Amino acid sequence: MNYYHKIIKETLPMLLAAALLATLGGINLKSVETHLTYFLPLFLMLPALNATAGEIGIVLVSKITTHLYEYHNKKINWKTLYIHHLFKNMLIVSIISSFYLSMLSLFLAGIRGYELTSFIVIQTLLITFIVIITLFILTFFIALTFGFYAYKHNTDPDDLLIPIVTSLADLGSMSMLALLLHII
Repeated sequence: MNYYHKIIKETLPMLLAAALLATLGGINLKSVETHLTYFLPLFLMLPALNATAGEIGIVLVSKITTHLYEYHNKKINWKTLYIHHLFKNMLIVSIISSFYLSMLSLFLAGIRGYELTSFIVIQTLLITFIVIITLFILTFFIALTFGFYAYKHNTDPDDLLIPIVTSLADLGSMSMLALLLHII
């Protein structure tokens, strides 16, 4: 029974914070609703963009947590070779994901009869790339910093970070998309 109480105690505040962050992201997105409906490729991409940003964060958190538990007797810090490889490999995955999402949304928009100009293609690629890469870098540093903190304080980093990172990715993707649509 004590174990269940610990899980609830560690997880409930994070889930409430996650719900608040997701709500704020939705409010930001509502501010550009009219822009978004006219820009079909981004409208089609939005659910996948949120999911991709969150899933990249989940992979980062799980890899960092696993590394912390496997090498608990060694000093683990930002300069570890594993952390450098993880950053490089996940950056490559993020770049490939942003290109894939852009191309898929452009393809689907083209099938729906949306006129695809070179400006629209470049704009879609650029917006997707900026959102995904920025969120990757943000979630990487948050996962690493708070992962180390949670581990040193005998808290499971997965329980603490997965709700935060996924909600931050949702809020970040919607907020950045809203900001970029206002700029464009």
